[in-house]
Order: sequence, then C-alpha cells, then structure tokens
Amino acid sequence: MNKLINFTSIFLYSVFIFILNIIHVNAQVKNVNSNVLGVIDSETATTNPQEKYTPNLGKISTKQRLDSILYEYYDSDNSRYVSDGKAIFTYDVIGRKLSDITLSWNDSFNKWQNNTKTLSAYDKNGYKTLNEGYQKWNQSTNKWINAYKTEYIFDKNGNKTFKTYFEWDSITQSFGVKQRNKVINELNNLNKPVISYHYLNNGIDTAFELVSKNEYKYDSAGNTILSAYFTKSPIDWDTALKTAYKYNNWGKIETIASSTFTKNKWQEDYKSEFIYDLNGNKTLEASYSWNSLTNEWDGNYKNTYSYDLNNFQNLAQRFNWDITTKDWTNHTKEEKTNDSLGNLLSRTFSTWFSITNQWNIWTKTDYQYNYNYADSNVVYELNNFSFKHMLTNGTVKSFKDGNWFDFQKFTLFYSPTQFNNIIEHALSLPTIYPNPSSGKIIISNTQNITTLCVYSSTGKLVHNLENNTKFDNLELDLSNINNGIYFIHFLTESGQFSSNKIIIAK
Repeated sequence: MNKLINFTSIFLYSVFIFILNIIHVNAQVKNVNSNVLGVIDSETATTNPQEKYTPNLGKISTKQRLDSILYEYYDSDNSRYVSDGKAIFTYDVIGRKLSDITLSWNDSFNKWQNNTKTLSAYDKNGYKTLNEGYQKWNQSTNKWINAYKTEYIFDKNGNKTFKTYFEWDSITQSFGVKQRNKVINELNNLNKPVISYHYLNNGIDTAFELVSKNEYKYDSAGNTILSAYFTKSPIDWDTALKTAYKYNNWGKIETIASSTFTKNKWQEDYKSEFIYDLNGNKTLEASYSWNSLTNEWDGNYKNTYSYDLNNFQNLAQRFNWDITTKDWTNHTKEEKTNDSLGNLLSRTFSTWFSITNQWNIWTKTDYQYNYNYADSNVVYELNNFSFKHMLTNGTVKSFKDGNWFDFQKFTLFYSPTQFNNIIEHALSLPTIYPNPSSGKIIISNTQNITTLCVYSSTGKLVHNLENNTKFDNLELDLSNINNGIYFIHFLTESGQFSSNKIIIAK
C-alpha cells in the first residue's frame, strides 16, 4: 500500500477536512483519498474581500495542547494496524502555532523519518508575518533544507501592506525574492480600505511598479457592498472587474455578482447565490458563470445542506452542472451524525455513479472525544465549527460489496500547558543605532531575540545570527557588505517577528 497516499488521505479526510471552514469547491473527487473534496462548510460565506488578518491572541489558562497526531493504516494481510505517518506541532507562549512537522514511518530502518516542516511567526500585534515557511528533510545530510517562504507586513489595523515570496537558492545558500507585493490603503473612519493601491516588484531590482487598485464601498454595518478592480495603463486606469454584494436582514451574504469590462461595456461574468433557513443556517450555495455564446448562466457547482433538530449539519450534498442537459447532477454527499452538544460523531461519504444511477458509499469516519475538556480549553489552532470538545481519535472504514472494512485510524496526543495571553507589548522592541551606519551597529533590547537575519533590498540573506546570549545590547559588524538599504529581521523566543530598515553608508 502506498504510504504517502495513506498519510495524505488520513490527514485530509480524518482531521482537517471536517475541521476546515471551507473546502475548495473546484476539487474533483477521483478516489477514496480525496473523498471529501468539493463539499464546503455551510457556516462560511465571503463578505470581506480585503487582505486583512485577525490575530489569535489566546487566553490565560492551563489548556490541553495538541502535541502530535499519529496516523495508522490497516494491514489486511497481517490483520493489524501499522504506523503510517505522524504530525508534530509546536506553539509559542500564548498558544499560536510556530511549526508543524510531518513524518513517515520507515519500515527499512524501523524508525520515524522527517518529511516536511512548516514555520510561522508573528508581529507584536499578533498578526502572522511568516506563513508557509516550508522546509524539506534531506535524508543524506540529516538536515532541514529550506524550500520557500512567504512573509507579510500588516498595519496596526490588520490590513496587509507587504507580501514577499522567497525561494531558496541552493547555490548561494540564501533566500531569493521571487515576487514582492506592496499595498497602500486609503482608509475610512472604520479603518476599512476604500482604495487599495497594489505595487509589484519582480525581485530583481528595488523599484515597485503600480499595477492595479481596488475600490470598496460599505453599508452602515461595515459589510462590503461593492468592489471594483482597475489595472494601470500607461495613461490612466482601466476598469477590469466589479463585484456587488447583497445581504439579507441578518447580515448574511445572499448574492455575489461580478462583471468584467469588455469592448467598452460591462458584461456579466460570474455570480454566487446563498439561501438560509429560519435559523440562519445556510441551506444552499450555488455558483454560475456567464456563457457569452449562449447569453445565459451555466452552473459551476451547487451545495445543499440540511440540519438536525439541534441545528447541527447532518447532510452536505454537492451537485455539478451538466452542460448538455443544462441541469444539476448529483456528485458527492456527506451524511453526518452529531451529539446534542454539537460534536461530530460520524461522517459517511458517498459518490454518485451515473451508470447505475445510484449512490456508492466509500468511507465512514467515527470520531471520539474527551468530554472533560471543552473546545475553548484545547489549543490546536484549527478553525472549526464541527466539535465542541477535545477530539481524541477516529477510525475510518471503507465500504465494499455490502461490508465495512478497517481502513485507517488516527490518534491525537495532548499535554497540559500554561498559556499566557499577554503578547510582549510590555517588552521593548529592538532598536538600532547609528542608522545610517558605516557598518558597525548596536542593537538594543535583544534579550528576547533568538534569531537575527539581515537581508539586502533584493531579499538576499547577507548575515544571520543565532542569539544565545541574554544581554540587553548586541554589537553587529556589517562593514564587509556593500553600501545600500538592508532589512534586519528579528524573531523572539515566543515566535514574534519584527523588522528594521538600516542604511549602510561608508
């Protein structure tokens, strides 16, 4: 059995798929290892298209922290479960995830083998500044090898102002900037962007080019009701796309309709429609694209949802559009059972078989919980609305020829940990002097800094330092680098990130 496929399928199906708020609606179900793709959670609708991030600041208490997840698959030849994969997580002092490492079991050496590591970091306001810091394990050298990373900078209101994508250069042993994006926002009195100017840097030089802008309008509740996208031409702005949003009396999104400006006129492009029951639960979501040849709407996908007496979702069904019949056809469905508290107990996944005109059951997953711990007292930085208590384990069975067979299982391991919700606002951020400098600089307030990296304006790493001291000040000698603008990145013990610009002028 292919262990990588098993590990991926367990990871996606057994844990994250039922936890994630939204599952990509354009994914196609091809086999049991992608068996829930295409069905989305009914609780989520996009109403705020701006690039804004809300930090998770944690709470003061002793909580159960998710340390690892063990994945096993059923070896039918030997009638037993065997280790397949594992995920290990680390957190900062307030419970924000700093890293997750995936491992696979190596039968030949009878030990766990590192696969990938994903890193995260945060600024002083709690915004995630390092996302998808991705590393791979080199089996020959037994070392982690950098692959790529994405860094962000936010303003004090949580609006994203910089995004930089790096790829690791194995020859120079440094990260190279592949693309840098800058956003300058004009804000209203609610600190929401009314105009966002987008600049692009190709990573080769330092210049940013203004390439596009977005304009927004809001209702009295702060919901986006209109957004317009413009591209920059040599002479003026060219309108490219506009999107209108409508809400019901509860403030839930009802329609999203977009139009493109083509041949000096607006032409319908795509739309999404949403319906809710009297309890505010989403019962339908449908997406359409405009067919300019037939001048009518063609469906993309449709999801329908139903709920039990306690208003917990018990059925999610996906439909695809048949271009020939111009109608919706069955695709996949998930049938769920929940306890009275809202914990998901089981999930059965089926696909539609058009030849026999019936549903084919693929898998069923059962979930178990520790009811001594509510979800609010568990740390695992996974956004969810599917359970209210601490998830402990689950089993996956496959269905064939009218019988259920053991297939996969997963187990979650926790430890009690004291978390503090006080972000280091009381701690002084590092300061640099003199700036500009001829090369030798003093950095103050470094007692909580663990890592220091200096990057050129093109994103090349020119100096790095692991700070193992606890002194207040640190002297840094950069006299061997060329004149120019550089950025010093700091990472604290708790995973917070900050950045300072320095000028080297000899």
